[in-house]
Amino acid sequence: EDNGDVARTYNNLGNLFFSKGNNSQAVIYYHRALSGKAKLHSTTPENRRAEIGKTLINLGALYSKIGTIDSAYYYNKRAYELYSTLYELDSIKYQEEFAILNNNLGSHYLNKKEIPEAIFHLEKAYQIYQDLVKLNPQKYTSDLTIILINLGSLSYNKNELYEARGYLSQSIMFFDKMEEVMRSTFLEPMAKTYFNIHKVYLAINTFDSAYHSLNMSISLYMELNRLYRGVYSNEINKLTRISDNYMAYATNVKSEETIQELNDEVTKRKNSEVIYTSDLIDISVLIFKQMKLAYVNNKIDLYINLFDDLGLIMGKIIEKDFDHFQFFIYYIDNAILYVQNSYYTTIPRLVPSLEKLAVSINKMDHRAINAIYFASFLNGRIGDLYLLQNGTRQALPFYQKALEYNKQLRKERNKDYEYNYAVLHYNIGACYQRLHIVTKSIDHKTLAKDYFIKCQSLIRSDYTEDGKRLKSQCAKSLKLLTVN
Repeated sequence: EDNGDVARTYNNLGNLFFSKGNNSQAVIYYHRALSGKAKLHSTTPENRRAEIGKTLINLGALYSKIGTIDSAYYYNKRAYELYSTLYELDSIKYQEEFAILNNNLGSHYLNKKEIPEAIFHLEKAYQIYQDLVKLNPQKYTSDLTIILINLGSLSYNKNELYEARGYLSQSIMFFDKMEEVMRSTFLEPMAKTYFNIHKVYLAINTFDSAYHSLNMSISLYMELNRLYRGVYSNEINKLTRISDNYMAYATNVKSEETIQELNDEVTKRKNSEVIYTSDLIDISVLIFKQMKLAYVNNKIDLYINLFDDLGLIMGKIIEKDFDHFQFFIYYIDNAILYVQNSYYTTIPRLVPSLEKLAVSINKMDHRAINAIYFASFLNGRIGDLYLLQNGTRQALPFYQKALEYNKQLRKERNKDYEYNYAVLHYNIGACYQRLHIVTKSIDHKTLAKDYFIKCQSLIRSDYTEDGKRLKSQCAKSLKLLTVN
């Protein structure tokens, strides 16, 4: 008995249920199709492998969609083993399936940070998709663009800057050729791509191209902001501040002399008698100018060392006078912003300076509102940096300390303090949620729920889009906790 027609019918039914979102039924029929195809005996071994491979690809796509990553990898890997042989037999007939599988496996390894394997499969996919896109640009352009973006990021992380520029430039070229419907789905990845290629241009000292790419990133985020009613305002503000600093210091790119002149001035001021707070502030301004120049010259080590110096000077200023707290916040926020956007892996080197500052701040007798606000801000930002590096346990005490200070600020009945108070509840809840995922502790789960519920209760109806988005995030987190 030939099970071919029955097996194909099961596969088609699986496709139908998958397209309708009925994943549980789709899985059942795909497995029935696999069972039937394995028994095929009236066809060639090549066709049997191809039939089984198609269903394995479908199962990989289904499990990937529902987030069961290990199962998706298992079925993609099985399909890849079949199609590797088929591709050797006929590279034209099976190039689409082989390209899809290499792309799927490359993306899987990329997410797992298994870089050599990711590069191996993505480069294979890239080679095949270059041919496919010539045959059918409308069908294959989006896949090829994503592959180019991923290869560009991998090359940049390996410090292969010219390869990164090549891949990312090609992705931009394909984006520019996309039809309007497809283009709209690529706005966010391309906004990130323009920002990434701006970092590449900075690293190879091509300042004009870096500045142009940064502004292209901003323009795409602005387009997204119009479509999604303000959701991307934070990204626009961050990148605009970087762009403004580029403009201010464009004439100083590669200006070793200017950095050295500033350094000489700082040394001179430090060695002279420093009596007034204004003297320390003048030194801080000079150091921050050096930091900006170090940033545009891609001098990471110098930037971090200067930040250490700035932290020490700020500590001395704070001991004398807290009235300049907004001045400190501006400097710290800008410094962290640069590192987050361009030197992400150097964040752990930034944290010790901030911790030293926080220790001295937390020991002080806080009575002035300015002092309390700055203490809350500083502890909260350290928590953010730890969380960015998955340092949940380290982040938690800083968020809790920030919350203590914020409780004092709430007595002022200021809406900004109210919103910060809600954000801190969300951040602490997120920490406990992460700990619950690792430890499966009921206590962690209960604490996470309590903080998320409290955060929701603090969001008032007159809050901005940011407040509404925060409330929505709480609801999603609570739903996940209920499931887990």
